Amino acid sequence: MTPAFLASFYARTKLNEATGCFEWQGAVSPTGYGKVKLDGKAVDTHRASWLITHGQIDAGMMICHKCDNRVCVNPLHLFCGSRSDNMRDAYMKGRLEGSLSAARAGRAKIISDEQVIEIHARVTAGELAKDLAAEFGIADQTVSKIRHGIGARYKELLAGVTS
Repeated sequence: MTPAFLASFYARTKLNEATGCFEWQGAVSPTGYGKVKLDGKAVDTHRASWLITHGQIDAGMMICHKCDNRVCVNPLHLFCGSRSDNMRDAYMKGRLEGSLSAARAGRAKIISDEQVIEIHARVTAGELAKDLAAEFGIADQTVSKIRHGIGARYKELLAGVTS
């Protein structure tokens, strides 16, 4: 990134003194995220900010807002995470209610870390996956993934737990 790009990028931001957000003043997509051209491609401005500050973004990773302000490009307000991390963050902040998110549409159910640990203990103790799935409102396959520690979240939560 050239010094001219960096100067132009930051010139299109305005500090919100109340929140500490660097709010993008340039083009904004219909979804509410700032847009900028980077290497000839349209890129979300929060992703561009991450690239400026931290370098490359691993494949499949998202740049998420701690502040929940879609036009914020303050690198201190951003974190790199998976889609699951982003959905969990949104759920914990109560941002999924009233949206057309996968969780509300019935295609996904976010369960707490405590519920994951409880499900693991109970399925390992012999309770049927279909019964636990019905109780917690999740798919049988999700119970199986929890049981076997499949997926980064479940591996991390269940590290050291024997099955």
